Amino acid sequence: MEFSIIYSVDCPRDISVRQFNPPGPQLKKGLWQLTEDDSQYEYGYLEGRWSKGKHRKWCGILDRKQFDEFLSHTGLFAEDVATMGSLGAPGCGFGLVPAFSFRNDDPDSIQGAYVTPLATRSGIVEFLREVSDEYEEALPIPGILTDSTHQDYLFPELINGEAEIAERSIRRAFCTVWGT
Repeated sequence: MEFSIIYSVDCPRDISVRQFNPPGPQLKKGLWQLTEDDSQYEYGYLEGRWSKGKHRKWCGILDRKQFDEFLSHTGLFAEDVATMGSLGAPGCGFGLVPAFSFRNDDPDSIQGAYVTPLATRSGIVEFLREVSDEYEEALPIPGILTDSTHQDYLFPELINGEAEIAERSIRRAFCTVWGT
């Protein structure tokens, strides 16, 4: 499974924003694309050291090992919150896709990432089963992930319910593996 990531960081003017960049080896490999800089800083209304602060937004697609390295480097952890998803996440085109929120409580920065798993339905099921086994966490695996792609449903509203269960299971798995 790969991970599509939109990573954002803001910091006060007296703090170097470079320390919050994705890991250097990943930058050298071209795994990240810088998409926003100081011109998109949105906390200028804050007083003191936060006025005229610094901003960066990076997008990338990482494999599991690279993703773990990124989280270790940035100190980000999974949050158990529902998001509205990501629009234009790397590897996902211009549509809206599910995204899972990560943050860091560093007092000298505002860091966050939206992460979308890039995998087939069977890859997601495998991930959920691995987390269930390794962490002894009972994660529901809804039929929408295991049914045939040509499956018809007698009651179409079941699809939305199953999609919500899938989203909650994936979020719970993320929080189990990468939460605090």
